[in-house]
Amino acid sequence: MGYAMNMKPLLDIALVRFDQVGYQLDDFGIASNINRHQVIAYLMAEQKRLEGEVDSLKARIDFRRVQVERIVGSIEKTARNGLDLALWPARFTLSTLKGIAGQS
Repeated sequence: MGYAMNMKPLLDIALVRFDQVGYQLDDFGIASNINRHQVIAYLMAEQKRLEGEVDSLKARIDFRRVQVERIVGSIEKTARNGLDLALWPARFTLSTLKGIAGQS
């Protein structure tokens, strides 16, 4: 909402200037098929198009973020499994020694 509030004075100035150009063209006898309402409609349509592009970009970024998180999770799981597999003989030997020492 703050963004729209900051843009309103600038938009008002631009529309006043646009009207002044239109009046000057009318004074010179140059008829224009463009008026401020058409400019406003065009700007609003472009604003909505830009919002759509931003939403699309956000969706693609979120999709890629989820993909990266899945890949990182898979790598972490593989690393843990590899570590467990590498340490299994040492753990087995240690538990066997503990068992033997406990029986004595």
